[in-house]
Amino acid sequence: MTDLPDPLVPAECSMAGDDWFPLYFDRLRKSKWWRRASDVARARNIMLWGEAYKARPAGSLPDDDDELAEAAGYGMDVDAFLEFKADIMAPWTLCSDGRWYHPTVCEQVLDSWERRGATRKAESARKAEYRRRVRSQGKVPAKSAAVPRDTPTCPTGHEEDGGGSHGTPPSVPPGLGLQTIQTVQEGTTVPVGSPPPIATVTSVPDGVNAKRDPWASDEHFAAAWKACTDKGRTRSSRAKAWPEWRRVRDRVGGEALARAMARYVAADEDAKRTGGPGFHLWLKDGRYEHWLGPSAVAAAPVCAFPGPPALRASVVDVAGEDFALKFIDPAGWRDADRTLVARNIMAADRIHRELRDWLTRTGVRLEVHGEHVHRDRAALSTGVQR
Repeated sequence: MTDLPDPLVPAECSMAGDDWFPLYFDRLRKSKWWRRASDVARARNIMLWGEAYKARPAGSLPDDDDELAEAAGYGMDVDAFLEFKADIMAPWTLCSDGRWYHPTVCEQVLDSWERRGATRKAESARKAEYRRRVRSQGKVPAKSAAVPRDTPTCPTGHEEDGGGSHGTPPSVPPGLGLQTIQTVQEGTTVPVGSPPPIATVTSVPDGVNAKRDPWASDEHFAAAWKACTDKGRTRSSRAKAWPEWRRVRDRVGGEALARAMARYVAADEDAKRTGGPGFHLWLKDGRYEHWLGPSAVAAAPVCAFPGPPALRASVVDVAGEDFALKFIDPAGWRDADRTLVARNIMAADRIHRELRDWLTRTGVRLEVHGEHVHRDRAALSTGVQR
């Protein structure tokens, strides 16, 4: 295979833990391959992209007709696959390691891999600093009365991590202070890496009852609400968003959360096109996590899984320590019915996908927002019993 090109990604590149990848529909729709390919090739390639993204090296598939047929959805009917193989594999490149690579999928893999590495470095630094403080004090630091309101505290049950296993958005310089983030108007260009535009926050409006409207005194909530898309506000309300805001704010901090909203509005294609979900769902479903800056990830508290240590150890054996840190440790545990309470829908979806066999084997129930996750469904969106 010396005449074949080198692999398009490093051999150790893995997207383990990720269960989705970006699909740039406009780019795909306008590509020459899509315009010329048959309907069969288009449909089968979508399945191959997903399988390749989960493979190792990520973005690749083995040069084996049996495995390719299975990955493309033909099952054991290899002859049916071979009939269309040339058309299906046209956009793929066979490399010197004996594997097929898709250039566009590999492009997304390398981007996510690079950003994931930066997130892991920040998390490692955070844990090292925490251990240093514990050793220097001889115990876990107590919460000081002087700690500002938005200092993250360790959750007791359902709160989410700053994972964004799909990457960390560009950082934004600190110093929001008594400022709020302006809504990025449609058509405004925000350079990558530049901070979101900010404006001075106003005082609580006259006539607002702070007891009836507790969010009125939270400048960071006001900043995020103002930065949210028009439809995001229309599809929600301050009353609906406030409980979710407090829950997430107590973990990551109000300033970090307000900046996450600004990043989301400025860069998310779905938000620009459809307005995105209601503000309360953006918080409840954990959609904010991808838009938290590295500083928020580094500041997230170290939490211990409240369930049996042996159970956590078995998760590490299956999915690794990083997975346990991000999705198991911050989860809640109910011993009476052996229920793992996920932090939010995004976390429950990840746990369901990665630990489906483990859940069955150990007899552990998975729950999110008080609802049992049905183990027999492939996706949480159809698996939560309503």
